[in-house]
Amino acid sequence: MSLKDFQHCISELAETHVPAIQFIGGEPLCLKSKLKTMIEYCLGKFSSIEVFTNGTLITEDWADFFAANNIKVALSVYSYIPTMHDYVTKHTGSFDKTTRGIRWLRERNVKYRVANVLMDKVELGERNTDLFRLNPEKDIIRMSGRGNLGLLNEELLRKRLITPKNFEEPLKPSLVRQAFAYHQCFSTRLYIDVKLNVYPCVMERRICHGSLKNSHLKDVLRSDIFTFNKDRIEECRECEFRYCCFDCRPNTLTDNIAAKPWYCSYLPRQGRWQSPEELIQQILQNKAQ
Repeated sequence: MSLKDFQHCISELAETHVPAIQFIGGEPLCLKSKLKTMIEYCLGKFSSIEVFTNGTLITEDWADFFAANNIKVALSVYSYIPTMHDYVTKHTGSFDKTTRGIRWLRERNVKYRVANVLMDKVELGERNTDLFRLNPEKDIIRMSGRGNLGLLNEELLRKRLITPKNFEEPLKPSLVRQAFAYHQCFSTRLYIDVKLNVYPCVMERRICHGSLKNSHLKDVLRSDIFTFNKDRIEECRECEFRYCCFDCRPNTLTDNIAAKPWYCSYLPRQGRWQSPEELIQQILQNKAQ
């Protein structure tokens, strides 16, 4: 993205009172000094600025820059075991480079968080550092981008399934009200790509608000995307649980934006739950095809 286009995007976001932004890639730090120029243009316009990076390119200079400008950092780490992490990134030594960068961030009191994705053949291992804590329950890899069923095993499928256990916790009225009127993510997030197309999610490409090329953000935003709730999803619209069920549209096996979640074990038209074993076998059969 050219600096001129970037400045146009940032001005539009600030004018629309978007409170927080995140730089994401690819790898943002590949931009080198250009990224610093971009970040500096954002200072004072947002309450939160975050850079999502794999961490391998973080230097002490970058850590100093983040600290001086109150920039938050998010990082991807896949395992406590270096070889497991490197297996995912396909770069030997990437674990050591990432943890080195995290150490520099912590020494300078930069606010950072570490995210991990669960997938088949990637063991988390035992926690062996105080630099970060990985989550053994989520995020399970989603069927978006390079995500595919081949990266899931039976254990991960079981964790992914929507079952009666998903509805054992007391409902939060505020979340139900939101789900009744809006989509949980599409109503609060935007993603702008290098061509200035505005999408509702970093992982969603089937629907688009429009382009900021020669346009204002307020003129391209589509209310039908903000309000894309479960009433518009096949079968879900007939489900009594639809307003208390989180919906990740990009986590899909089809090009159909309105497809029922492939991992839901409830059959609303029959009023019954499939057994996890039954649904898992169906999914594994699709995986084998």
